[in-house]
Amino acid sequence: MVYQVVMSLTSTPQNTFLARKSLNGPFAMLRLLTPLLAAPLAPFLGLPFSYGLISVSFYVLTGIVNYKFAFKLTVSEGVALISSLLFLMTFPMIIYGGSSIIMAGGTGSLHQLKCGDKGLRMNVLAEDYVKRAGSRLTDAKSALERGDYPEVVRYSQEAVELSLKACLRLIGVEYPKVHDVGDVLKLYPSRFPAWMRGELNKLAEISRDLAEKRAPSMYGVEALGKPASQLFTLREAGDALEKAKYVHAIAFKLLKAEVDRSA
Repeated sequence: MVYQVVMSLTSTPQNTFLARKSLNGPFAMLRLLTPLLAAPLAPFLGLPFSYGLISVSFYVLTGIVNYKFAFKLTVSEGVALISSLLFLMTFPMIIYGGSSIIMAGGTGSLHQLKCGDKGLRMNVLAEDYVKRAGSRLTDAKSALERGDYPEVVRYSQEAVELSLKACLRLIGVEYPKVHDVGDVLKLYPSRFPAWMRGELNKLAEISRDLAEKRAPSMYGVEALGKPASQLFTLREAGDALEKAKYVHAIAFKLLKAEVDRSA
């Protein structure tokens, strides 16, 4: 598939498509550690702030490690400092650090925890998310019919994101400000009904897969001069749509169960 081929070729940190690819190597372990370390802090600080705090800490830590390593090689504080700063200013690191700071500073979860009508408001938001996810599916189907495969992928990703964030709203979890919330789902299996717990890994995998394709489906790969229209095939578009339908159906079922329970 063109999309997979381009992924293997774009290994320089000069474009948005690469940021995800570059971070998968050195920061793959951090991706696994972040939700685990954020979970104990979440009840006190809120999940978005906890995510951001841990991520910012990792960002600073990588700069320190780079400084120590460069100083050991050069025995020069000046060179080591410049090396560390240049490393932190590379495009993938700016994306990582910037998103971490946004997560840490942009949450109102502490205030929401104090509101007595939180459950009601969460249900209203979740219902709206599920409804808008359904609209995205309609748009994706229309795009598939006219052969606009990147738009199918984009709308499918948005449908998945809205659906999963609706699920988190329904269980009272404030999610971090990221497109992929699959890891967050897996932090709270006990809050979901038994029928849904076995689906969490699959939901998280779908979320991760489509979130990685979000930017390429909108902008293509600028470094290679590849527009989005050349990246995705009919099969890939159809697969994205089917995954989005599956996730939306899960969210709709959870919403209906919550509405019935509250009635």
